[in-house]
Amino acid sequence: HKKITLEEVERAVKLTNEAGIKSLGFFIIGNLDENKETIRQTVDFAKKIPLTYAQFSIGIPYPGTEFYDVAKKNNWLKAEGWEDFIEDKRATIVEMPGLEREYLEEAFRKFNKEFYFRPNYVLKQMFSSMRSWDDFLLTFKGFSWVIKAAFKL
Repeated sequence: HKKITLEEVERAVKLTNEAGIKSLGFFIIGNLDENKETIRQTVDFAKKIPLTYAQFSIGIPYPGTEFYDVAKKNNWLKAEGWEDFIEDKRATIVEMPGLEREYLEEAFRKFNKEFYFRPNYVLKQMFSSMRSWDDFLLTFKGFSWVIKAAFKL
């Protein structure tokens, strides 16, 4: 329920980049009121705006949130307890009509690949954003995480 438009987000990212600051977008897929089409739109938007990095996550219905209340009421929670989530932090613990757990987990991997393995993105990271050894190490560490997430290692 953020009170911000996509145009405002895009402008903020552009201004951030112009100021020489690396930008990171956080995107959650599988929230309330989402479907496969709106998830696709989210990923397309992430690829459209000039982000330095993006982090995709699967929605988690934490106790005390509207998402949790709706998920519990509709029997969408698919974990016995929070131990199931804690053991595998990438586990999907909710399943909604039209957004099956398998779909969300595959979408998570696919969208990480789509974002980070675009040829233009890879070239830009290699040649424009690595100004020091620390930048190289940070990029390598992030790339390692993406590989693990995208290929379920």
